[in-house]
Amino acid sequence: MRRRKHHHYLKGSLWCARCSSRVWYVPGKSHTGEQHFYFMCSGRQKHTCDLPYLKIAQVERAVEDNYTTITLSSDLRIRIAAAMRAAVTDSGTTDSLMRTHSRDSSQH
Repeated sequence: MRRRKHHHYLKGSLWCARCSSRVWYVPGKSHTGEQHFYFMCSGRQKHTCDLPYLKIAQVERAVEDNYTTITLSSDLRIRIAAAMRAAVTDSGTTDSLMRTHSRDSSQH
């Protein structure tokens, strides 16, 4: 199984308007060897799309321009808030358990 180690908040949520393929978040290297990231239509790999490689800032700006206001129903807001509270509680519990385990391990 392939492990993903590069994260971007738009990764996995973009689709190409030209060919309806998924748009990937991929690493690249400059001519100096410095790593950078960009978005690429997966159709390019299959030679079914000619969408150019897209700079991260260009894609982020396009998404912002597309979504000026998002309205959530009251029920959805309540469910999201509850899920966020549960995630924060779970995270706090995990942190606490890890600190306890670390402290116990260092005393032996």
